[in-house]
Amino acid sequence: MATRNVRRQRRLSAPVRQNDWMQYCVEAAELVKRGNLAQAEALLLTVPEHASAYAEVLINLGYIAWLSEKCEKALFLCNRALTLKPDYPQALLNKAGLLQQLGRLEEAVKAYQAFLVVEPGNYLAMNNLGSLLVQINRNSEAEFWFRKSFRIKPDFVNGVSNLGCLLHLQGRNQEALEILQHAMSLDDTHSRMHSHLGNVLYGLGRHREAMLHYTRARDLEPNYVVHHNNIGSLQREFNQLDAAETSYRAAIALDPTNCRTWNNLGMTLLQLGKPNEALVCHQNALALNPNDDWGLTRLALVQTELGLMKEAQETFLRALACNGESLEAYHGALFNQHYLLDKTDEFHLALAKKFGQMVQAKALPFLHKPESKALDRALRIGFVSSDFIAHPISYLLEGVWAAMAPMPVELFAYANQFVEDVMTLRIRRHMNHWRNVIHLSDRDLANLIRQDGIDILVDLSGHTGYSRLPVFAWKPAPVQITWLGYFNTTGVEAVDYILGDAVVTPPGDEHRYVETMWRMPEGYLCCTPPAQRPSLAPSSALLRGFVTFGCFHNVKKINKQVIRCWSGILQAVPGSRLLMKSRGFGSPLTCQGILQQFAEHGIGLDRLQWEGDSPYEEYMAAFDRIDLLLDPFPYPGCTTTLDALMKGVPVLSIKGDGFLGRESNSILFHAGLSTWIAEDEEDYVNKAIQAASDLVGLANWRWTVQEKFWNSPLCDPKRFASNLLLAWQEMWRIWCDSDRNTA
Repeated sequence: MATRNVRRQRRLSAPVRQNDWMQYCVEAAELVKRGNLAQAEALLLTVPEHASAYAEVLINLGYIAWLSEKCEKALFLCNRALTLKPDYPQALLNKAGLLQQLGRLEEAVKAYQAFLVVEPGNYLAMNNLGSLLVQINRNSEAEFWFRKSFRIKPDFVNGVSNLGCLLHLQGRNQEALEILQHAMSLDDTHSRMHSHLGNVLYGLGRHREAMLHYTRARDLEPNYVVHHNNIGSLQREFNQLDAAETSYRAAIALDPTNCRTWNNLGMTLLQLGKPNEALVCHQNALALNPNDDWGLTRLALVQTELGLMKEAQETFLRALACNGESLEAYHGALFNQHYLLDKTDEFHLALAKKFGQMVQAKALPFLHKPESKALDRALRIGFVSSDFIAHPISYLLEGVWAAMAPMPVELFAYANQFVEDVMTLRIRRHMNHWRNVIHLSDRDLANLIRQDGIDILVDLSGHTGYSRLPVFAWKPAPVQITWLGYFNTTGVEAVDYILGDAVVTPPGDEHRYVETMWRMPEGYLCCTPPAQRPSLAPSSALLRGFVTFGCFHNVKKINKQVIRCWSGILQAVPGSRLLMKSRGFGSPLTCQGILQQFAEHGIGLDRLQWEGDSPYEEYMAAFDRIDLLLDPFPYPGCTTTLDALMKGVPVLSIKGDGFLGRESNSILFHAGLSTWIAEDEEDYVNKAIQAASDLVGLANWRWTVQEKFWNSPLCDPKRFASNLLLAWQEMWRIWCDSDRNTA
């Protein structure tokens, strides 16, 4: 070793001969391999600038600087080399890599392109260029280079994988499947390939096959966090929540700094009814990445579940500040605002319009022309929803859809959902066409709707979960409506109408909406009544000797003002009780917070009862144990109000503001029960006290309430369907006439 060092020192001190530069580069390369960067650099610096092909020396010095993380210096040396030899391939390639590492991506693209002019068959560079183009959203160019690489080297596994992943990213899953299956035939032991193939199969809705590949990927590479995350996410969709929790915890054990995993675990714990544990997970995620809009929206959802509505609104708005194009943050902020006592129409409309402008900017709206004799044919009606399952929307619409069977309409369902259940099967019988669209991009779904020739497209989600409102910005149907799933403006100007009635959308409220109001004559909704009218239970008050008020609403609707009002009622009605029943009341911590607020108004545990969620039959039977349902505000009940009236239980509501605030008012009005609508909070308290002071009179209301409700338009799907068809036909006529007049 000593002898070699002496020899090297002699070499460095000896006079430099003009033709020895190549040997210097070779020796420097050997030194670099051994990690002796400083000695390699010193050796190369002895080469004079006038040496022949000095460009090779510069590029080697640049490479040493790059290894020393001196990227700017390395780039400078690359550029010097290129001034001496403009078509030097290695200099061009190194320059591209350095620019990419420095974040100067557009310049890096040009450097790769220059290199490929010199070496047009280098498939590795083509793949590097393609990957870089994907980073800057130039996907069509990226596809060109990936495909060119594929033609040159069809057995290059990473290159084939890159092409498949890009096609998946573009929503072209069938093409991606063929490419990735080819790659798998080359090497089925590549764990990341199995993961990519699982993603594509998931995108095609082939979830069980996707799980096989995710599991295979994990088995091949058990210490890679993404594989555990993929498995957990699919388990969560299969509703295998305990298994999903295990998968996510395994991922966290591998990498506790992965904020995505913390968020996934939090979402799972929330579904398992553990909101406080979920809260900790999302807080951990945000500690790792405070500006993650996706993580912020997850935290906000947990905050809403814990009844922290004001805090949730602040979190949703923080998410929007981090990413002004976050659909989930928009949906969350717009929906959540309805729980707040200090909400304003101006704020909601401005935010909704901002959402509408954002989705409109990304859409390419279709142009429509009416067919000849358009008014004389059956209308093709499309419904877009994620709730074609056991959900209030489906319970409300099942009877209406059934009643439309003999009518001149053709019904299309665009189901944006992962799961199906018994209700899904019942609904499908009433649809002429069924499309599962959960895996379609907005563009592809808009094209499908257009190809189906839909005349009137109905949004049943608004700003709720799995909404497809951005599709409506494409204007895939000539007439577009929002109805039933939401209770305010969508903000999307391509939506023509909001379906309401004279109570929820009265004259004078036009300024609240970007849509045109369309008022149904006998209420904007209709329930699907059971085959037989439910039997009336004896009065709970007469049996027990005291009045039991009820609250069967989502715990998120119970705010401090509502508790103050209800406490006043309980104080004024001796011996009365309040039964609170819903999923949120199954959480001891949630109950503890609400009980504490009642205690502040002098209402103790002896006056309060609470129960968690239960099967539908048990839930409906619980109405037999109450005498009067108290409607919360500003977010009243809808299906809860309908259920109570079906069971003969009066519902006390307060005159609300806006579509949502008047939902229960509309139901009571169209059921002929307007006497139960209070003018204000004082009247609300007085009506409750007055009703509770006459136990016999309150008991007699049970028969009256059920009789009026059962015989109202709210329980007559055929009548409602006829009114709805007339509305659709008139909307269609207006559009046909306006289009012809415009033409």
